[in-house]
Amino acid sequence: MPIIVAAGTAFGEIIYWSWSHNPGVGSVSRIHRVFLGHEGSIFGVQISKELPSGCCQELRRVVASCSDDRTIRIWDVSDVDTIAATSEGEEHHEHVLRSRHTGFSNESFDADSFASSNCLATGWGHMSRVWTVRFLDPPSRNGSLFLLSGGEDATSRTWELVPNDDGKAQFPYKLSHLAYVSQHSGKNLWSTTVAPGSAGLPQVVCGAADSKITTHSIAHLWQNTMAQAKDGTTGYTLHDIYSLTQPPIEASHTAASQHRNQSSKKADFLRNYCFIDECTVLFTTNSGRVLSGSLATDASSQSGLLTHTTLVAQLDDLFGYSVCTSGVQPGLAFIAGAKGSIYTYSQNTGALSKLHSINGKVGEMHTASFKIDAGQEIVALLITIVGQEDAQLWYVDTADDGGIFYVTAVPISDGLTGSLVTSMAHVDTFSNHFLFLGFRRGSIAVYRLSDDDPQTSQTTLFRFIENAHGTETVTCLTWNPLSADSAQGHILSVGRNGRLVVHYVDLSTNFVQLVHNLTLPIGPNIESLYFYDDHLLVHGFSSKRWVLYDVTVEEEVMGVETGGAHRSWAFRPSSSSQGGTLVWTRAADMHIYSQIGPNHTVIRSGGHGREIKAVAVSPVGIQRSIPRRIATGAEDTDIKIFKYIDGELVCRKTIRKHTTGIQHLKWSDDGDYLFSSGGCEECT
Repeated sequence: MPIIVAAGTAFGEIIYWSWSHNPGVGSVSRIHRVFLGHEGSIFGVQISKELPSGCCQELRRVVASCSDDRTIRIWDVSDVDTIAATSEGEEHHEHVLRSRHTGFSNESFDADSFASSNCLATGWGHMSRVWTVRFLDPPSRNGSLFLLSGGEDATSRTWELVPNDDGKAQFPYKLSHLAYVSQHSGKNLWSTTVAPGSAGLPQVVCGAADSKITTHSIAHLWQNTMAQAKDGTTGYTLHDIYSLTQPPIEASHTAASQHRNQSSKKADFLRNYCFIDECTVLFTTNSGRVLSGSLATDASSQSGLLTHTTLVAQLDDLFGYSVCTSGVQPGLAFIAGAKGSIYTYSQNTGALSKLHSINGKVGEMHTASFKIDAGQEIVALLITIVGQEDAQLWYVDTADDGGIFYVTAVPISDGLTGSLVTSMAHVDTFSNHFLFLGFRRGSIAVYRLSDDDPQTSQTTLFRFIENAHGTETVTCLTWNPLSADSAQGHILSVGRNGRLVVHYVDLSTNFVQLVHNLTLPIGPNIESLYFYDDHLLVHGFSSKRWVLYDVTVEEEVMGVETGGAHRSWAFRPSSSSQGGTLVWTRAADMHIYSQIGPNHTVIRSGGHGREIKAVAVSPVGIQRSIPRRIATGAEDTDIKIFKYIDGELVCRKTIRKHTTGIQHLKWSDDGDYLFSSGGCEECT
């Protein structure tokens, strides 16, 4: 049997040839094809195994290539007979062929059959050069072929080769981009391989220029069900949801409801989501229906499945407009409509009850947990009203038959902060109650509630933090006190400028100081933050992906292709591990993704993704118990702070302030400050 070889050249050609040993004439080599089409140097090629019958419409064998032009291409070699004998004339023709292809060729002027394109598909996805491409084994599932690639953009991507049903398409097949993972810093994912995991399921091992080695699972490519996409998500149409409802919603009932309102709002679709607990999600529809759905999480396949839904209520108040929010505590949610009615959903009763009505259309609702003097835990519910200057702060009893303890008005200054409240944090100190509000214009306002009877208290503006997130929306606020009921602590905020901001606040003296302003590697639409097991996690949208990111260890935990930020969605963190469940709308359908634990494992921690240009070690301070820190700066514009622990360098923090490569680092004599300079006359 001959040995088959595929080789790529610096001139953009792929040469497909074979070698065999003939006892009579010795070594025999033969060029079968020279493929043209790439617009740059070839960096990686791989020949597939002989494909099984029925794979990709009877393809027998293909070649994959990747190039400087950022594309991955598939070439057909099914008709190549590598066993045929080589004649003297063919050898002479091959010698001429080798001589001709010494530079970038033009297919339109090269009519030789050896140089025919035979390109089946082209795939775009990498942001820069593609270094490696390989076929995944087992090669086919349901008549398709899977590939894995890695590139200069430090990402690993999975692809699927399927027939192209579009008769007018340029290629007979299409290379669909399924998913990608980005778990390395800087540039250049140099190597990938596929190995069985602990459960025997396939996983990808990646190594990059940052010296980091990671693994991630690709088992979902072969384990997906009919309702499950190849990226591990499950999708449901509104009809699917109604069919799972107990009792079932009849089609005639749906049609009658839509016929009742002949307007542009008559179409029924999913409007909002909020989680009741980790396994229950509440969602509203445009027709005014409120449904609860039960989720069953399959940890092995990491797929969230909707087992059944229940019709909670259908209200005219919610027709055409509704907002909903979780009640902080499990089993509670609030729903409001355009007419001012606000409802409470209790999981214990499974029913919707009217809480109160206001004059006006509810704009947004924000919740926080709060305890009164008797130790009873209640919910602070902030309600903004469209067109009104004051918001309303309600204190709601969490009991099943509970109501509103009291209501206080919160004045909103349109000229100072803007009228759109986007986030809230309620702070209870030993002597006072405070309210932190984030606004769409990027500012944070602190309000103080009087020490007197809360039912008669007035909420007054206590402090204004201007441009905390520039001019972008403040999406989440979290108070972290120095001790229980302390008036001193840190207010953490994230916003749609891609930053995590930390202010030190002393509420007893009205003192505020910025202590941290971190640019995150995801974003710019950072939507929320929370703590889990002493780790700070943030999540939001980066391009078309939703990402959960661990700030403490600087690692991505979850990454889901959602289509972008402009859609209805809700996320519920897991209480037992990193990860959680994400629900979102895409193309009018509801999609669910659930994950237990991080989406990858770090085998070896890394450092910079580019060349290190500067190193500085902190001096020994007065307090010798504080370990010395090692600062490094590199061409990736990052500064990393390391500690030497048990013979290993452990990265504790990454500072992203420069826009060019780091040139010099210097610690102050006391080790409290680090000075840096960059290549564009930058000094920080």
